[in-house]
Amino acid sequence: MKSSGVLLASALASGLLFAFAAKISLAQAKSVHGTYHVAVKIVAGKYPVVNQEPIVVLRDEHSAEIVWELPPSPSPYRFHEDGIAIDYDQFLGCRPVAHGLKYACVDRHPRTHKLYPYRITVYGSGKDPEPLTSDAAVLND
Repeated sequence: MKSSGVLLASALASGLLFAFAAKISLAQAKSVHGTYHVAVKIVAGKYPVVNQEPIVVLRDEHSAEIVWELPPSPSPYRFHEDGIAIDYDQFLGCRPVAHGLKYACVDRHPRTHKLYPYRITVYGSGKDPEPLTSDAAVLND
């Protein structure tokens, strides 16, 4: 009786682990070519929020680009040159693309297992828009 309870608990734990792993793989949007797509939405007109936290870059990825993406036009929000403030020794070529609707950085290889905090800065429309900021992180496996 005791061993069947242990087997049942073990089976349930395994099932939860597989379900959790499947959910993580669905949440981490990555293409075949090592590009990680991160959706950024603006909540209440004030807060940039990413759809994955942290962004996990796997060790075996030799070429890993992270692309943060704002909602498409007619969205009034844009990235400027200061769109993502991150460790520029590890993340190279950081720049706004697609007319500021996206921001891209390359996570250089080899990678150290480390959590890299970053700040997102987005601007709305208008003559002198106030920057909208929030903090997030990239985890190199």
